[in-house]
Amino acid sequence: ATCTPALARGSCRSAARSRAGAGTRMARPSRRPPPAAARRTTTCWRTCWRTATRWPSAAPSSCRACCLPSPARTATPPSAGTALPRVRLLQRARAAGQRGRARRRAAAGAGRQAGVIVYKLGPAAAELTNLEASVWRLDRYFNAARRYPVVVFHDEPLARAVEARVSSLSSGSLSFARLANELPAGLPREMAPAQVHGFNLSYRLMIRWKAGLLWGMPQLRGYEFVWLLDTDAFLLAPLTYDPFALLAASNASYGYVDVNVETGAVAEGLAECVEAF
Repeated sequence: ATCTPALARGSCRSAARSRAGAGTRMARPSRRPPPAAARRTTTCWRTCWRTATRWPSAAPSSCRACCLPSPARTATPPSAGTALPRVRLLQRARAAGQRGRARRRAAAGAGRQAGVIVYKLGPAAAELTNLEASVWRLDRYFNAARRYPVVVFHDEPLARAVEARVSSLSSGSLSFARLANELPAGLPREMAPAQVHGFNLSYRLMIRWKAGLLWGMPQLRGYEFVWLLDTDAFLLAPLTYDPFALLAASNASYGYVDVNVETGAVAEGLAECVEAF
């Protein structure tokens, strides 16, 4: 329904600059709805986001196209009704703050846990670039203070220089482990199709490893909790509580941040297979 700040930052800046023309100085962000004469030069994404959510009619057309849900794309003047979304946003923010404080209290009471952070590095070159960015942000926003060990499992052999470069991004222990990526016993490689529903063999081997083989890895013995991160998972702000401690305090076996509906063609028969196993 609404775009992310990153999307707004790129689209609204480029659109407003093209209207203002070269050499036009961009106006500073304002907390008030921009007057008509200043709308074309107000390009900061914060102003775009604020204008779109508080005063729909005051947002430039380019901002309305990317920042507003379709029912709010109107040219009506601001009225009492436009304050309702803001109230809801504030209520959600307060609720999120209360949940965050509760998590911090629970995690603080549980203390440090036997946890390990795990990455699975695939063969694609882009995954290594993402891994470096993810490890750096993980260390900056969480692990520099916690010092939980990090293990990177990878498919292809890595040069010593690459391992040293990635390890230098982490304040704590960071190690590497090579995966064999073996097919199930009794299934010859020539019988494994190259593509299944658009997913190649390398991706399917990774899913198989995460689904079960991960938990038998000798590198993870002695740990009670595993935090599994994709190479393109990035912390964008400080994590103010310890997820491992929160799991322990909640007596939980599994933690997640998102729920999605799986594609039927992929999930068909999965529940029955798990039950039979």
